[in-house]
Amino acid sequence: MTIKTLAAKGVAKRAIGRHLGLTEGTVRYHLRRLAEGAADGRGRQARAASVVAEAIGYWMNDHGGEALNLAELHAWLVSEHDYTGSLRSVQRYIRETYPVPRQRARRRVETPPGAQAQVDWAEFRGVHVGETVKTLYAFHLTLSHSRRSAVVWSERQDQMSWLWCHNRALERLGGVPAVLRVDNTKTAVAQGGAVGRAERSLPALRDDTALPHRSLPATLARAQRQGRAPCSHATRDLRSA
Repeated sequence: MTIKTLAAKGVAKRAIGRHLGLTEGTVRYHLRRLAEGAADGRGRQARAASVVAEAIGYWMNDHGGEALNLAELHAWLVSEHDYTGSLRSVQRYIRETYPVPRQRARRRVETPPGAQAQVDWAEFRGVHVGETVKTLYAFHLTLSHSRRSAVVWSERQDQMSWLWCHNRALERLGGVPAVLRVDNTKTAVAQGGAVGRAERSLPALRDDTALPHRSLPATLARAQRQGRAPCSHATRDLRSA
């Protein structure tokens, strides 16, 4: 998320700086340059992908009626034309040279560090624990920015286990995100709607069960360094392990 986008949403300059790890003065400087219409000198430089412009044009014509997958285009340029530039360089060139496609192959949603985590349960039946066979539940909490995750195992899937697993997972990650995005799970949703809406029943954590609500952006930013699979994908990988 850029300074321009956050400012357009009415976010205060100090809050923008806190989200992006910048000083308030830096935010004011960039907003002033935007207001003055100052051009970024990098925008006048020739794009790296222009050296394969003919190949890109061929690929675009060949895929004109499809949703564009620029990662696929970049891989094709690397394998067939020995292109050494990054995927981002191809994305910049396409954005500046071609009109916006009618449909996208996928849309990526980015969140600032510490803003959000995704939460879900996974059920594992027939797990051998010592000399017994049990059904175990994996509580999976994944940070939306970095996809760093924590898995906590539980023998139950009730409300107290839900709260206990939250605390253990957050302890492992070293902080508490601003928002927890919960999947459609019985311990967090009281009533589902016909169009996917849900009435959340997750209670506020009591002082005797909750972690201290620490300042998170700096805390989790240090912890977020691992892969980028969504929570559901990570749960699938856990099943196959």
